Amino acid sequence: MKTKRIMALLCALAVAVSVSVGASAATSTNWPQFLGSAGITAAQTPASPAETQLEWSASSVYNGSWGPTNGFGSPIYVNDAVYVTDKAAGKLIKRNAKTGAVLAQVSVSNLPAFFCYIAYGDGKIFVPQETAGGVKIAAFSADTLSSVWQSPEITITGGTLQTASPVLYEN
Repeated sequence: MKTKRIMALLCALAVAVSVSVGASAATSTNWPQFLGSAGITAAQTPASPAETQLEWSASSVYNGSWGPTNGFGSPIYVNDAVYVTDKAAGKLIKRNAKTGAVLAQVSVSNLPAFFCYIAYGDGKIFVPQETAGGVKIAAFSADTLSSVWQSPEITITGGTLQTASPVLYEN
């Protein structure tokens, strides 16, 4: 009976430690991909409405066959810059996180109208693209937004692919 209690205690301790370690995982960026590190960030949020002040904003409207919609993909935050895709303009844009000033931008073909979840890793921004027959991923330098590489098209027989899943960079 004593052995069972000790084993149960050790299992509970192992679960508690693994949960707390996973929740505090650190990255070299504050928000390197959609939902950051599983939606966990050390960024401070306002404690009251009086502390809330809009520093800058941007907007984009994409007019698709279903009507007007938001043209921006999900942004990421890396090294004091905000990166976002703009379907309406066909661009990947790097903005100063504090002022909103455009630091760099590059044309990107075939950006998804929805679910454009970009990611950061190893000094690169990874951008999904949709084509008539499949999907691709392009990598750009995070510093200059110059093109680094373009993947071949991934196709599937008898169907159309959509980039509804976030891009994830790991190692």
